[in-house]
Amino acid sequence: VLAGATDSEGNLIGKAGQLCGNLQGGHWSVDPLELSYCTTMKRFQDALKDPAGDQCSCQQVFRGDAAACGVTGADDVVKALMADKARSCVTRLKADENGKSGPALGKCSCVDALNADPLCGHVTSQLRSFCENPSSYAVAVGVEDGRIVRKVK
Repeated sequence: VLAGATDSEGNLIGKAGQLCGNLQGGHWSVDPLELSYCTTMKRFQDALKDPAGDQCSCQQVFRGDAAACGVTGADDVVKALMADKARSCVTRLKADENGKSGPALGKCSCVDALNADPLCGHVTSQLRSFCENPSSYAVAVGVEDGRIVRKVK
C-alpha cells in the first residue's frame, strides 16, 4: 500500500499484485485511517532498525546483541552499557508527538515490550515478531453494518 503501486485502472495493489482496499462503487479505495496506520508502523519499523549514528540499531539493543553494538568487557560493564543504550532507544522511539511510537499491545507499547518492561508481562515470539516488523502484517478493516449484535442478559 505504501509503495503506491497501481494497476491499469488506478487501483492500489500489494506486493503480490492483489487489490488493496474496499470495493465501493466499482472502484477499490483505501481508507485514509488505514494509510495513516501503515505509515506510522513503517516509520516505527524504520526507526527501530536505524542505527541513528550509533554502531547498532535499537532492534539489536533490545535483543541484547552486545557484539553487534561493539560492547565488550566484564559482564557487569556490558550489562550497564547495554542498559544505557536501551534507555536511549526508548527515549528516541517514544519521541513522537504522542509520547508513543509504534503499535500498542493493550497495556504497553511495542517499545516497552521489546525492552522487556515488566508491566508488559511475558512477550511471546509472535508479539516480538509483530513489534519488530509491524508493516509486514496484514491490516483488516471492518465496517459496522449492524448485523452482529451482542445480547446481554
